[in-house]
Amino acid sequence: MTTAPFDTLKLATALREKAHFTAEQAEGITRAFGDAFEERITTREDIEQLDTKIDQLNARVEAKLEALELRLTIKLGTIVIVGIGAVTAIVKFIHA
Repeated sequence: MTTAPFDTLKLATALREKAHFTAEQAEGITRAFGDAFEERITTREDIEQLDTKIDQLNARVEAKLEALELRLTIKLGTIVIVGIGAVTAIVKFIHA
């Protein structure tokens, strides 16, 4: 469980002293705010987990791009070879 992103004791004390809340009211409000913030505030751990996931996805994308680059190189090489063969055949057919 994470902690609230603010000083709960300071908030409870301020509610009691400045707003004249009872101790129970101040504690209840402080707990409610703390619980609400804990559910919605991103922690460093959350960011680190996302960073790790992003790094993993980035590695997968790079691997796929490398595989696609290799496939494209092979296909383009095949097209060039077939094109040269076709031109050679046409030249021989014309001169024959």
